Amino acid sequence: MIPISDKIGRICAFTARKLSQTPEWGDRKSPKYVNSPETPIFEKGNLLFNLHLANKEISEDKEFLMVEGQLDAIRCWTMGFRSVVAPQGTAFKDSQALLLFRSRPKGVVCLLDGDAAGQKAALSYVSIFLKAGLEARFAELPEGSDPDQILIKGGTEAMQQVIDGARSMVEHVVRQKIPDLKTATPKQKESVCQWMFGSLIEVDSRIALEGYLEQLARLLAVPMDALKSDFVKFRKNRTPAYRQPAKEKELSLNSPDRLTIVEEDLLFVLLHDDRLASPLAHTLDMSWVDLRPVSGRILAKILSETLAEGSCPTRAQIEELLEDDKERDLFYRLVIQEIDQSEPGLLLRLARQCVSVLFLRHLKLQEDNVFNQLKKAEDNPEKLKQLSQELRAIRQKKTNPPPLEIYT
Repeated sequence: MIPISDKIGRICAFTARKLSQTPEWGDRKSPKYVNSPETPIFEKGNLLFNLHLANKEISEDKEFLMVEGQLDAIRCWTMGFRSVVAPQGTAFKDSQALLLFRSRPKGVVCLLDGDAAGQKAALSYVSIFLKAGLEARFAELPEGSDPDQILIKGGTEAMQQVIDGARSMVEHVVRQKIPDLKTATPKQKESVCQWMFGSLIEVDSRIALEGYLEQLARLLAVPMDALKSDFVKFRKNRTPAYRQPAKEKELSLNSPDRLTIVEEDLLFVLLHDDRLASPLAHTLDMSWVDLRPVSGRILAKILSETLAEGSCPTRAQIEELLEDDKERDLFYRLVIQEIDQSEPGLLLRLARQCVSVLFLRHLKLQEDNVFNQLKKAEDNPEKLKQLSQELRAIRQKKTNPPPLEIYT
């Protein structure tokens, strides 16, 4: 018998777990778990097993560990993984994701069973996490195993390796839908994008949305501009007719429907306030800029010219730097785009926001690289120690994005 507590630790129900000694009654097999009946104080969809204890371990730099079963959670807790929680034997719900979000964790690592049911459940969790504003990673367990067995057989080291190897939500979906990316067809890539768009449409933060789209474009090796164009079309088709504008019009800078990548936002800033060029050129590391999108290539040219000449090139000089029709089309579109004059300091705020996004994106790529190296260095203790130190250093940097200082 396992007690179930609410979020502040009060016991509100029990679970009975079937054991090998549990007798059968009649022809029907008894279920593996039997919960107390639901009551006003015990609603399975509004509780997470062990949340009252896991909450004490959570901070902005620590992730929840979510497993399927209560015995898995108990095993993880006793072996030192104390941020562990588990659903109450039902499908994971929006209300449960909201409980996790309120604790302000770094994110959630899902350890779901490696069988088909576990993988199907993992895909259904993605849209729930995105809607709740939670960052999540998914670890694939060997088929037929669970966290309890991994800890019994391999100990904490084996479990930590599983956690370290967890994939981001976007990568998990892509790998599940397309096991072999090298032979992926355009149709398969389109299918994955459409599936992801259905979940990404729930994301409120434009910065987070951009990050997810960038991951998707990188994993599928598709142009970011094309991906974002398809997403805009998808979102428009999913918007009810009564919410669509009566006629198409140019989007203003602060329009909620405006969807750009961070390089495009920074390019817009430079084209409308050249005073920010020098501070940006001296604050940004050029390696942070993605040169694959058109906006990234133009932005890199302007920043390089600014560093070389000491001031931002004029619009006429920027035009001379443009190499093809795509670059010219984007340049002219951004130049004629209007700014909301009712918000003073809007461009500076946008520039600072973009610098932070580029910085964190760069650190995320470094972090992913270290994780990949960790997988290959399992038998090299010295290398593992070095990589762990690098990982800690990267995470410490995340809390200190470079300030964009403007002196007048």
